[in-house]
Amino acid sequence: MELCNHCQDAGTVFNDKKANKELKRYLKKGPPRSTRLLIESLREENMQGKSLLDIGGGIGAIQHELSEDGLLSIYHVEASQAYIKVSEAEAERRGYSDRLHSWHGDFVQLAPQLPETDIITADRALCCYPYMEKFVKTCALKSRRYCALVYPVESYFIAAGILLANLYFKLSGNDFRLYLHSRNAINEIFKSEGFELHYTAKTLMWHVDIYASV
Repeated sequence: MELCNHCQDAGTVFNDKKANKELKRYLKKGPPRSTRLLIESLREENMQGKSLLDIGGGIGAIQHELSEDGLLSIYHVEASQAYIKVSEAEAERRGYSDRLHSWHGDFVQLAPQLPETDIITADRALCCYPYMEKFVKTCALKSRRYCALVYPVESYFIAAGILLANLYFKLSGNDFRLYLHSRNAINEIFKSEGFELHYTAKTLMWHVDIYASV
């Protein structure tokens, strides 16, 4: 599909070098703490026979971990071809590639073609997307039970970091940007779509929120 400039340039930021570096770190140390908190909370639910849609899943850490818990089908939507290639190769190595279906592109644009799933995860994906309301509403539309998100904490420190990163992208001629979205606004949209906060945790930099359908 034709990608917007933002998504096209995401592929230049999240390239082969970065994908392979992240995979190497994951295989050595496991998922980052915020991702691990999300995975551990989801594992308290019965994954057997469930379906997962992982948005912006990168190298596939969530997929790799939860594939061991009996997921029936796994869908991965990613704007970076490099990350898709790495996640598919690792899925093949782990023996669950027959359950993995990868999609390259913008999640919101692809949504009409995607199936509804029991669980949706978006680990550090919302902060890479300019249209928060569309993203959150589409998550709610496509989820039968859980929407699990990891996204930046609202603080002066994080805001300054994002400002500097975006200045770098602009000076580099790259249309990719990072975004700091309001947690209260995210919560209100999920509530309006029939979801309630099921689990929450926080690290220095990240909110980990899981919403469940009411």
